Amino acid sequence: MSTSNEQPPQSAEAELHPALSLIPIEEEAADSEDEEKRTLEGLSVLLVEDQVLLQVLGTKILKGLGATVSVVNNGVQAVEAMTSMIAGEKAKREAEAANVQEGSISETSVFPHYDLILMDCKMPEMNGYEATKEIRKMEAEAKMDMDILIIAFTSNAPSENGEDCFAAGMDAYMQKPANADVMASTILSKLSEKRNRVSSVAEAVENTA
Repeated sequence: MSTSNEQPPQSAEAELHPALSLIPIEEEAADSEDEEKRTLEGLSVLLVEDQVLLQVLGTKILKGLGATVSVVNNGVQAVEAMTSMIAGEKAKREAEAANVQEGSISETSVFPHYDLILMDCKMPEMNGYEATKEIRKMEAEAKMDMDILIIAFTSNAPSENGEDCFAAGMDAYMQKPANADVMASTILSKLSEKRNRVSSVAEAVENTA
């Protein structure tokens, strides 16, 4: 799927949807007394959600936890966002291999980076299961050892579609609406698990080299 003419997803600082102009969003992510709760500081999250109110709620919670948030409306846009991210990573690695400074990559090329995806399961055009399968296929075809954390964000009880989530290639799931504590603990624990697995695989490869 080509995305050369597509713009990267809007940052949560920008307008997410025309209807959002009617919904006040606090500019400050957290008050000074809540600084210790910014447990997701430095993380970039791609929120894939078609319902505007849930976009706003999810963005507010994630920003309150210190994360940077980009929002897309369906699975098609999520795949496009990941296509851009993979292209950016490829360009960066090629530049590094050629001993070219990162800053020399075309300034007109805007490549997003995400640490994880919160993926709604039921969306128009392409649902979360289909999008996740496509993303995992793209990662495999890129052959760059990419394996982004994908957490299902579902309105169903976990017991109803947990197997579907894992079968599609998702790493975990949360039931919506999730509060800040649940969201933070789930994201941090699953990120830690995935990073530990990657480190273990890398170490095993080194030992067999």
